[in-house]
Amino acid sequence: MTSIDWAAVEDAATAQMVALVRDIRAEHPDETVYGALFHAFYGDGTMSCWPMISIGTEETLAGRVAWYREKYADDSGLEDSLRWSGADLPYAFEGGPTENALADAVQDLAALGDDDEWNRTYERFLLCFPAAAARARATLIADGVVGEGFVAIAYDEAGELVHPSVTPEQLAEHFPEYAPGDS
Repeated sequence: MTSIDWAAVEDAATAQMVALVRDIRAEHPDETVYGALFHAFYGDGTMSCWPMISIGTEETLAGRVAWYREKYADDSGLEDSLRWSGADLPYAFEGGPTENALADAVQDLAALGDDDEWNRTYERFLLCFPAAAARARATLIADGVVGEGFVAIAYDEAGELVHPSVTPEQLAEHFPEYAPGDS
């Protein structure tokens, strides 16, 4: 393989997020879905993996906050810290066969080059996810699955994918630590 169809990667990521949010909405119609995030990105120079998707609802967040409050005395900022913690959200999903095959194709292509080429290929892979999050959000709102306040993001460890995932208003409201000029 000498190239990757990056549009296919973005399309698969968009389709996966849309399908999973629709499924959660259908399975839990009384819950308010506030957001979805790609997270748990992994690429170590030899291996790349498809990220997980977690979906947050106000109800599951409240349950998680209550659980942490019982367990720990200091709960300052707890709701804000858990809202976008993919590992703490109970609706979490790994990639399926289609998504994992795409991640494997990226890994195979990256392995053909040196370390710099591997990194460039993996960085290009990562860039598919903010665009997919934005497309998924637009689709889900247009279809009436979620409300206008719904936020979809790619949430990497360094926070570099958050900014291109959201509008400036969403960035300021939900992720001020990643707003330009902040550190």
